[in-house]
Amino acid sequence: MQMTPVEISKNEIKKGQVADYVIASASNPPFKPMEINGDKYFDGGAYANCPYETLKKKGYTDLVIIRTNEGDIVDSELNLQVIAPQASLGSCALFSIDNIKDLRRKGLMDAIAFMDKMKGDSFFWKKKKKKLLELYK
Repeated sequence: MQMTPVEISKNEIKKGQVADYVIASASNPPFKPMEINGDKYFDGGAYANCPYETLKKKGYTDLVIIRTNEGDIVDSELNLQVIAPQASLGSCALFSIDNIKDLRRKGLMDAIAFMDKMKGDSFFWKKKKKKLLELYK
């Protein structure tokens, strides 16, 4: 099977098929690829783990990147804000309810740590934050 990277924007997707493409983007190569309109797709992370270049080509310069692994991204042409895990997330193959809850909690904590460093008046935390945290306990 010949594999070619494909960049598809929402405007190119037929109505009602966005969910199919989202599912295909999470289809890892060891598993069966997702077939859409006769073409087979799988997770683009095998080609570009953090595909910010697609947005750069479209002229975007201010990006918030959410990483699932450690490490930073450097691109002097862009204003990048990177949210990266403060602790290892372990193997992505560990799919259990407890593991997923733990990963979600870690992601929430990383996002809160990131937002606490931000300056400005165009965002805010709602008082209901505590209830959101309770979902991840």
